Amino acid sequence: MGIGPEIFPVSTTSASGSTTATVDPSPNCNQACPDDYEPVCATDGNTYSNSCKLGVAACQYPTEGLAKNADGPCKQLETKSSSSRSLWGKESGF
Repeated sequence: MGIGPEIFPVSTTSASGSTTATVDPSPNCNQACPDDYEPVCATDGNTYSNSCKLGVAACQYPTEGLAKNADGPCKQLETKSSSSRSLWGKESGF
């Protein structure tokens, strides 16, 4: 399963002949995802437990522009005092 919506070609016929258009189907924002823990870091700085759950969150919050930033959990940022501070570090409930 990809993160983004799928686009399907649709053939339509008019008086002038046949044309092809693309249709963006309604996304399934309530898709059931597996409980597999294969963490991904998203562009919002949250760690999602797998790509499917990130996809559902992206569908539910389309204005956020969520996408996968990296495989694995989001990294922590080291501060100058050499103590670890989480820049993102939040684990999403999705």
